[in-house]
Amino acid sequence: MTIAITGATGQLGRLVIQHLKTRVAPDRLRALARTPAKAADLGIAVRAADYDRPASLAPALAGVDALLLISSSEVGRRAAQHRHAIEAARAGEHGRGFAIVARNVQELAAETKTASESITTKVTEISSSVQEAMDDIRRVTGMFDVIRTSLASFTEFLATNKGFMERMEAAMSEAGGTIRRSSDEMEDSVRVMGEASVQFESMAATISAIVLAQKNLKSIRL
Repeated sequence: MTIAITGATGQLGRLVIQHLKTRVAPDRLRALARTPAKAADLGIAVRAADYDRPASLAPALAGVDALLLISSSEVGRRAAQHRHAIEAARAGEHGRGFAIVARNVQELAAETKTASESITTKVTEISSSVQEAMDDIRRVTGMFDVIRTSLASFTEFLATNKGFMERMEAAMSEAGGTIRRSSDEMEDSVRVMGEASVQFESMAATISAIVLAQKNLKSIRL
């Protein structure tokens, strides 16, 4: 059975041909391409066929038993292009006994769409997670900026008030010295007053003795 593959120079067309070559003899395959020179490296026979030139499709399908229709990449024109290929495959003596093979391609396209949607959803989830992580990093960075600013302000406060603290320390040290000196002076005053008190007591005793002696003298004279 001879198989013709449309869109042979596209990415999907090349992959399909590579796979078919592992299961079908290359001489049973026909690559249909708008520009045959671009399909020269496929290793199979190449025929010129253009979706937009229906007249080129019937000769390209001569002697072909099955057509593998690969979807066109031209959005908005696919329906008409595919119809041209199908009509050419069914038309006249060239179309007798043709099997139009499109289901596998449709299934592959559906699987590709599902995979693409799944990838898109996953990428969206990852992007959302990355955005949340970036927001957390920005919040943490803001906290560090606040801490850094607070530390800078505190350091500036310490530097500004260092002289004042040094003067306060000197004044307190001087006041302590003055208090110690005053305490020593008060102790000296208490000692002096104690000594004076002893002297006063001695003088009082002496005066009392003199007064008593005078009284005794007067008694003796009488």
